[in-house]
Amino acid sequence: MKKKTLVVFVLLISLIACIALTGCSLVRLNEERQANRIMATVSQELDLNAAAKAKLNELGISDYNVSLNITRRELISNVNYAVNYYSQLYSQYGLTYSYDAETVLNDTLDSMLSEKYYVVKAMEKLLNNTSSGRLDTMYMVVCKDDYIAKYGYTVAPEGVLTMSEWYNAMKTVEDTLQEQIDEYVADEEEDTRDIEISDADDAISALYQDGYFMSGIAVAHKVFENGEEKKDDDGNKVYADGLYQDSFVVLGEDESEVDYEKVYAKIEMKKEGVQEAKYVYRPISESSMTLEEVEDAKFVSAYITVKSATVSYTGRIAAEVTEETPDGYTSQEFTSDKVEYQAVSARSAYSEAEEEDVDYLEDAAVRYASKAVWTDVLATYNKAEKTFDEDAQGYDASLAAIYSEGAFKTVYETYASAAEKEAYRKLRSTLTSANIGYSETAPEQDAENYEEKLKNYNNYNGLYYYYVEQFNSEILSAVQYEIGEEVTDPTDAEIESEYRTLVKQDYAKYDELGYTDQISEFFKDSDKAITDISGVYTVPLTALLKSTYKVDATDKSYAALFEGGEVKAGFEKYFVQDEQGKVVTDKDGKYEMYYAYDNEDGTYTINAFFVAHILFKFDNVSGLADKVTAAIKDNSHEDELTKLAFFVESLKTVIQQEGYAKEGGEVLADVFEVDEDGNIKYSTVEDALDRINTAVEANGISYESILKAFLEQMVLFNDDSGAISNSGYLICSGLDTGFMQDFADTAREVYYNLFVAGVDLTDYTGLTDIKDLFGKGYTSYGMHYEYVCFAPYFNVKLEKMTVGSDEVYYLNSKTPLTIAKEGEEQTTHYDTLKEELLSTKKDNAYSNWKAEFTDEIIEKATNKNEKQYDKLLDEMTED
Repeated sequence: MKKKTLVVFVLLISLIACIALTGCSLVRLNEERQANRIMATVSQELDLNAAAKAKLNELGISDYNVSLNITRRELISNVNYAVNYYSQLYSQYGLTYSYDAETVLNDTLDSMLSEKYYVVKAMEKLLNNTSSGRLDTMYMVVCKDDYIAKYGYTVAPEGVLTMSEWYNAMKTVEDTLQEQIDEYVADEEEDTRDIEISDADDAISALYQDGYFMSGIAVAHKVFENGEEKKDDDGNKVYADGLYQDSFVVLGEDESEVDYEKVYAKIEMKKEGVQEAKYVYRPISESSMTLEEVEDAKFVSAYITVKSATVSYTGRIAAEVTEETPDGYTSQEFTSDKVEYQAVSARSAYSEAEEEDVDYLEDAAVRYASKAVWTDVLATYNKAEKTFDEDAQGYDASLAAIYSEGAFKTVYETYASAAEKEAYRKLRSTLTSANIGYSETAPEQDAENYEEKLKNYNNYNGLYYYYVEQFNSEILSAVQYEIGEEVTDPTDAEIESEYRTLVKQDYAKYDELGYTDQISEFFKDSDKAITDISGVYTVPLTALLKSTYKVDATDKSYAALFEGGEVKAGFEKYFVQDEQGKVVTDKDGKYEMYYAYDNEDGTYTINAFFVAHILFKFDNVSGLADKVTAAIKDNSHEDELTKLAFFVESLKTVIQQEGYAKEGGEVLADVFEVDEDGNIKYSTVEDALDRINTAVEANGISYESILKAFLEQMVLFNDDSGAISNSGYLICSGLDTGFMQDFADTAREVYYNLFVAGVDLTDYTGLTDIKDLFGKGYTSYGMHYEYVCFAPYFNVKLEKMTVGSDEVYYLNSKTPLTIAKEGEEQTTHYDTLKEELLSTKKDNAYSNWKAEFTDEIIEKATNKNEKQYDKLLDEMTED
């Protein structure tokens, strides 16, 4: 499931944005009293069915009127947000955004009124849904007492949301606030570092004044204990010399380096006549740290290197008093001794497919989770740890994975670090500046707008305005979902009609091309299909059936098709024959093989396929890649292969851990397998291949099991980061694919060996030995362990239509065009078009639903405060 785009949470973003970007604001946010003036109201009595009325009556609600207000604050926020947005957008193109204040204000208010009206009608539609179980899992039902305490016996958008929708709205607000907190924390950490630099410089200056001069420098770092900065008995921070890999080396896919922000210069200061030196620890700049590779270090992997770090600082040293140095000192750059450390870069070849940003609410079982489920969740929810106890409950674990409970303020009262506390203070200040009535204390009994302030204080700790706007957005998302669920799937006829239109469009690019160019275009599109199947529709079958390419009986690629220099019996039809049916050769003794051929069952085979491989690089061993380059220079292809195969004997590799995670605190032992003594474990290539074969064979012989096992082994061994990002590498018989020769030759060798053995290359039926599936290819990079992972055109079914006067062949819409990795489906045009057409139908249904509510209808439900509107407009147009 792909995550649906949520309705934009405008209010929070706009309030913060219009504070930070005041340069383009039409009008500033006024004082709180003014900010809460009601500019317009949308009022409507809900037209409910009997079931909805019965459920509300159970709650004591018999008044079905809903009124949603637009305050001055909200209107100004949206106006300022719009002006800022378009001003910045125009400025990117060197343009100035010009606007008429009255038009902007009027259009913004009308848009907001429409949205409020949609919310009211959405509430009506959602309450009238009696088929999903919504009525029993609404927030107002599951949390009745809490709801009544907040809203009394009225209908509010929050109450109509299911518990899952309610939690999703809460989480959206909290995630947005958390992002702001994280930004403040990052700023605070940078400020803290700047203060440390300033304090260190002050300390150095004071020592200079006391007669001390700089005498040396070393690399140092802070010492932490239980996650906190360690301090001595006098309250001073504790530092240690050197670096530790697990704390200071940032692991990267391509290269790992020291994080300079965690490194300190230990500056030694001495005074004549004073034996004991003094030390100042100063944060360094990136430019003052130098990193070098230790060339004579012992290592055998491209992923593990030994490096050194030095830090430099320019300080004062004593000097003879002369005309040039009247103060008795001069400046000198001090550089520390080298500190060695190990750097590790993890493999970035295919691992598991990245987890999609799933919208769990697309699953009706989650969206409409029963009241019993949510009662159980709420009863066992641990508010202190903010986690769900999944083991103690029988509900769907996905609920636990995506929801957290408010209120936001309660969470951050437990902040421990100074940076977090300061970040929360800044956020509170920002919210207060927005005049939303944010308060951490209950209002006085005689305070102006007491009821509204009390509601704000009681509901979500002063952040009510943010939450209620998100509840409105969630209501619109919910009704859009339910309207979409009413839409029927596209029919096969609709999908096929759309597909045939695309085929006709695709055929146009072949219409004027000759056979050679048609074949080239087709294979180019096939290669592109690993990331975008939209280019592969038409098959230039006539060109493929009639065109040939030349092969030699001794070619590695096609050797399986020959015996004793002749085409094997039963395979003659794949080659050009004379009138008597005898396979013929050209004057050079080469055979001509067709690009494609038809099968007895009406299918066709085009010998183009995808290859997955595991590369063992020569640079896994220090210096080996240079020796390989020198040895194969100017050699013939055959001699080059002989030498490359020889150097493979010298290869070793490191084995990456199966459970390696890219995030957080890794050390070498986390990334690579280690032996019983904790040392990095190395493997010869042959041992690695045996391990790969064993792992693949253990899963059984089937397309899915072989693919799954091979991809798992790629995580452990592969040195090619782009090897299986999608379907692998496309190899075409008879066409140069741009790969080094032996890589493609080996791939074709494997393909035709299986082909001749009668193995079905779409599911490996007939394969008896796993080893027959693999081949070893040699290039200047290293050794490639290859296998044919996907053959989309092997025994493929083609369709035919007439375009103008031409017969056009094309792929059946359900032909798989990508491999199916674990947890994924093979991509087909049928599935893609079905999803696109269904999405369009759902979008249209939602748009049509909103279109039912004309401007006239909305206006009848609207009451504008003309006096306040005119007053605001006057302020906006003041000079």
